Amino acid sequence: MSDTPASHSKRIRQLGVGALVAIIIGVIVAISVGGKDDAAPADTNLAGLDEATALFADIPQDGLVIGAPTAPVTIDEYLDLQCPACARASTRIVPDLVRRYVRTGQAKLVLHATDLVAGPDSRLGARALFAAGQQSRGAEFEHVLLANQGAERSGWLNDAIITNAAQRLGLDVAALDAARTSGASDALVDQVNDTMRTKNYDTTPTFIVTGPEGERRIASTLDLAEFAAAIAAVK
Repeated sequence: MSDTPASHSKRIRQLGVGALVAIIIGVIVAISVGGKDDAAPADTNLAGLDEATALFADIPQDGLVIGAPTAPVTIDEYLDLQCPACARASTRIVPDLVRRYVRTGQAKLVLHATDLVAGPDSRLGARALFAAGQQSRGAEFEHVLLANQGAERSGWLNDAIITNAAQRLGLDVAALDAARTSGASDALVDQVNDTMRTKNYDTTPTFIVTGPEGERRIASTLDLAEFAAAIAAVK
Protein backbone atom coordinates (compact mmCIF):
# COMPACT_ATOMS: atom_id res chain seq x y z
CA MET A 1 0.00 0.00 0.00
CA SER A 2 1.43 3.42 -0.97
CA ASP A 3 1.76 6.34 1.43
CA THR A 4 -0.76 9.10 1.32
CA PRO A 5 0.60 12.64 1.40
CA ALA A 6 -0.61 12.97 4.99
CA SER A 7 1.12 9.78 6.19
CA HIS A 8 4.27 10.71 4.30
CA SER A 9 4.34 14.11 5.98
CA LYS A 10 3.77 12.51 9.38
CA ARG A 11 6.64 10.10 8.83
CA ILE A 12 8.98 12.94 7.88
CA ARG A 13 8.03 14.78 11.04
CA GLN A 14 8.71 11.63 13.10
CA LEU A 15 12.11 11.16 11.47
CA GLY A 16 12.92 14.81 12.07
CA VAL A 17 12.06 14.55 15.75
CA GLY A 18 14.08 11.35 16.08
CA ALA A 19 17.11 12.94 14.46
CA LEU A 20 16.82 15.98 16.73
CA VAL A 21 16.67 13.78 19.83
CA ALA A 22 19.73 11.85 18.65
CA ILE A 23 21.67 15.08 18.14
CA ILE A 24 20.74 16.37 21.59
CA ILE A 25 21.80 13.10 23.22
CA GLY A 26 25.08 13.19 21.31
CA VAL A 27 25.81 16.73 22.47
CA ILE A 28 25.07 15.85 26.10
CA VAL A 29 27.36 12.82 25.96
CA ALA A 30 30.15 14.85 24.34
CA ILE A 31 29.91 17.55 27.00
CA SER A 32 29.89 14.94 29.76
CA VAL A 33 32.93 13.14 28.41
CA GLY A 34 34.75 16.39 27.75
CA GLY A 35 34.09 17.56 31.28
CA LYS A 36 35.53 14.36 32.70
CA ASP A 37 38.66 14.69 30.59
CA ASP A 38 39.22 18.25 31.77
CA ALA A 39 38.92 17.23 35.41
CA ALA A 40 41.11 14.13 35.20
CA PRO A 41 44.88 14.22 35.74
CA ALA A 42 46.92 14.27 32.54
CA ASP A 43 48.96 11.29 33.75
CA THR A 44 48.01 8.96 36.57
CA ASN A 45 51.41 7.25 36.64
CA LEU A 46 53.34 9.75 38.74
CA ALA A 47 55.98 8.14 40.92
CA GLY A 48 56.32 8.84 44.62
CA LEU A 49 52.69 9.57 45.49
CA ASP A 50 52.20 6.79 48.03
CA GLU A 51 55.67 7.24 49.48
CA ALA A 52 55.19 10.98 49.98
CA THR A 53 51.79 10.55 51.59
CA ALA A 54 53.06 7.91 54.01
CA LEU A 55 56.31 9.73 54.83
CA PHE A 56 54.68 13.00 55.87
CA ALA A 57 51.38 11.66 57.26
CA ASP A 58 50.33 13.43 60.49
CA ILE A 59 53.43 15.63 60.54
CA PRO A 60 52.43 19.30 60.96
CA GLN A 61 53.24 21.64 58.10
CA ASP A 62 53.14 25.43 58.20
CA GLY A 63 54.06 26.82 54.82
CA LEU A 64 57.29 25.04 53.99
CA VAL A 65 58.13 24.31 57.62
CA ILE A 66 57.69 20.59 58.21
CA GLY A 67 57.56 19.35 61.79
CA ALA A 68 56.84 20.65 65.26
CA PRO A 69 57.47 24.40 65.49
CA THR A 70 59.03 23.87 68.94
CA ALA A 71 61.62 21.36 67.68
CA PRO A 72 65.05 22.37 69.07
CA VAL A 73 66.92 21.78 65.79
CA THR A 74 66.13 23.33 62.40
CA ILE A 75 67.29 21.76 59.14
CA ASP A 76 67.08 24.30 56.30
CA GLU A 77 67.33 22.75 52.85
CA TYR A 78 68.17 24.95 49.86
CA LEU A 79 67.25 23.12 46.68
CA ASP A 80 66.56 23.39 42.98
CA LEU A 81 63.81 21.09 41.73
CA GLN A 82 65.86 20.33 38.59
CA CYS A 83 69.00 19.47 40.53
CA PRO A 84 69.84 15.73 40.27
CA ALA A 85 71.62 15.75 43.64
CA CYS A 86 68.45 17.19 45.22
CA ALA A 87 66.45 14.30 43.78
CA ARG A 88 68.96 11.81 45.22
CA ALA A 89 68.81 13.51 48.61
CA SER A 90 65.01 13.34 48.49
CA THR A 91 65.14 9.54 48.28
CA ARG A 92 68.34 8.69 50.17
CA ILE A 93 68.61 11.25 52.98
CA VAL A 94 65.39 13.19 53.61
CA PRO A 95 63.18 10.15 54.39
CA ASP A 96 65.60 9.03 57.14
CA LEU A 97 65.83 12.58 58.51
CA VAL A 98 62.05 12.79 58.62
CA ARG A 99 61.60 9.42 60.32
CA ARG A 100 64.44 9.80 62.86
CA TYR A 101 64.31 13.47 63.71
CA VAL A 102 61.26 15.30 62.32
CA ARG A 103 58.60 12.75 63.23
CA THR A 104 60.07 12.38 66.72
CA GLY A 105 60.03 16.14 67.36
CA GLN A 106 63.80 16.54 67.53
CA ALA A 107 64.05 18.67 64.39
CA LYS A 108 61.97 20.52 61.83
CA LEU A 109 62.73 20.68 58.11
CA VAL A 110 62.37 23.95 56.19
CA LEU A 111 62.38 23.96 52.39
CA HIS A 112 63.83 26.84 50.35
CA ALA A 113 63.48 26.58 46.55
CA THR A 114 65.79 28.49 44.22
CA ASP A 115 66.17 28.95 40.47
CA LEU A 116 69.84 29.90 40.53
CA VAL A 117 71.00 26.50 39.31
CA ALA A 118 68.77 25.62 36.36
CA GLY A 119 66.88 28.73 35.30
CA PRO A 120 63.28 29.64 34.37
CA ASP A 121 61.69 26.21 34.72
CA SER A 122 63.13 25.98 38.20
CA ARG A 123 61.46 29.28 39.07
CA LEU A 124 58.16 27.89 37.79
CA GLY A 125 58.58 24.89 40.09
CA ALA A 126 59.77 26.96 43.04
CA ARG A 127 56.73 29.23 42.82
CA ALA A 128 54.47 26.17 42.70
CA LEU A 129 56.22 24.69 45.73
CA PHE A 130 55.59 27.85 47.74
CA ALA A 131 51.94 27.73 46.64
CA ALA A 132 51.63 24.08 47.71
CA GLY A 133 53.06 25.10 51.07
CA GLN A 134 50.13 27.45 51.54
CA GLN A 135 47.92 24.35 51.51
CA SER A 136 50.22 22.54 53.98
CA ARG A 137 51.26 19.98 51.36
CA GLY A 138 54.59 21.42 50.29
CA ALA A 139 56.58 18.44 51.56
CA GLU A 140 54.57 15.92 49.55
CA PHE A 141 54.54 18.17 46.48
CA GLU A 142 58.32 18.57 46.49
CA HIS A 143 58.83 14.84 47.03
CA VAL A 144 56.60 13.93 44.07
CA LEU A 145 58.19 16.45 41.69
CA LEU A 146 61.68 15.23 42.57
CA ALA A 147 60.56 11.59 42.18
CA ASN A 148 59.51 12.42 38.61
CA GLN A 149 62.48 14.60 37.74
CA GLY A 150 63.64 14.63 34.13
CA ALA A 151 66.89 15.80 32.62
CA GLU A 152 67.96 19.28 33.69
CA ARG A 153 66.61 22.04 31.42
CA SER A 154 64.72 19.50 29.29
CA GLY A 155 61.32 21.10 29.85
CA TRP A 156 59.91 18.38 32.13
CA LEU A 157 59.19 20.89 34.91
CA ASN A 158 56.16 22.58 33.39
CA ASP A 159 52.54 23.52 34.03
CA ALA A 160 51.33 20.03 33.12
CA ILE A 161 53.33 18.16 35.76
CA ILE A 162 52.59 20.82 38.36
CA THR A 163 48.85 20.50 37.76
CA ASN A 164 49.06 16.72 37.62
CA ALA A 165 50.93 16.48 40.92
CA ALA A 166 48.54 18.92 42.57
CA GLN A 167 45.51 16.96 41.40
CA ARG A 168 46.94 13.63 42.48
CA LEU A 169 47.78 14.99 45.92
CA GLY A 170 44.28 16.43 46.34
CA LEU A 171 45.29 20.08 46.34
CA ASP A 172 42.97 22.91 45.37
CA VAL A 173 44.39 23.48 41.88
CA ALA A 174 42.67 26.82 41.33
CA ALA A 175 44.06 28.17 44.60
CA LEU A 176 47.50 26.79 43.78
CA ASP A 177 47.47 28.43 40.35
CA ALA A 178 46.43 31.76 41.84
CA ALA A 179 49.18 31.60 44.44
CA ARG A 180 51.97 30.40 42.15
CA THR A 181 51.33 33.13 39.58
CA SER A 182 51.21 35.90 42.19
CA GLY A 183 53.88 38.48 42.82
CA ALA A 184 54.27 37.09 46.33
CA SER A 185 55.60 33.77 45.04
CA ASP A 186 58.13 35.58 42.86
CA ALA A 187 59.25 37.61 45.86
CA LEU A 188 59.78 34.44 47.91
CA VAL A 189 62.02 32.92 45.22
CA ASP A 190 63.99 36.17 45.06
CA GLN A 191 64.38 36.10 48.84
CA VAL A 192 65.82 32.57 48.73
CA ASN A 193 68.18 33.59 45.93
CA ASP A 194 69.37 36.62 47.90
CA THR A 195 70.03 34.47 50.97
CA MET A 196 72.03 31.97 48.95
CA ARG A 197 74.14 34.71 47.35
CA THR A 198 74.71 36.54 50.64
CA LYS A 199 75.76 33.40 52.50
CA ASN A 200 77.67 31.88 49.57
CA TYR A 201 75.50 28.79 49.32
CA ASP A 202 76.82 27.94 45.89
CA THR A 203 75.52 24.41 45.46
CA THR A 204 72.29 22.49 45.83
CA PRO A 205 71.25 20.87 47.95
CA THR A 206 72.73 22.84 50.82
CA PHE A 207 71.56 21.91 54.32
CA ILE A 208 71.99 24.22 57.30
CA VAL A 209 71.55 22.46 60.64
CA THR A 210 70.92 24.94 63.45
CA GLY A 211 70.32 24.48 67.17
CA PRO A 212 71.08 25.96 70.59
CA GLU A 213 74.74 25.01 70.27
CA GLY A 214 75.39 26.52 66.88
CA GLU A 215 75.19 25.79 63.16
CA ARG A 216 76.58 23.24 60.75
CA ARG A 217 76.58 23.40 56.95
CA ILE A 218 76.28 20.26 54.82
CA ALA A 219 76.47 20.59 51.06
CA SER A 220 75.72 17.96 48.41
CA THR A 221 76.34 15.03 50.72
CA LEU A 222 74.33 11.83 50.88
CA ASP A 223 75.98 10.69 54.13
CA LEU A 224 73.39 10.25 56.87
CA ALA A 225 76.17 9.92 59.48
CA GLU A 226 77.22 13.50 58.75
CA PHE A 227 73.69 14.71 59.47
CA ALA A 228 73.54 12.69 62.69
CA ALA A 229 76.82 14.21 63.85
CA ALA A 230 75.68 17.74 62.96
CA ILE A 231 72.37 17.36 64.79
CA ALA A 232 74.11 15.94 67.87
CA ALA A 233 76.59 18.83 67.84
CA VAL A 234 74.02 21.66 67.74
CA LYS A 235 71.10 20.36 69.83
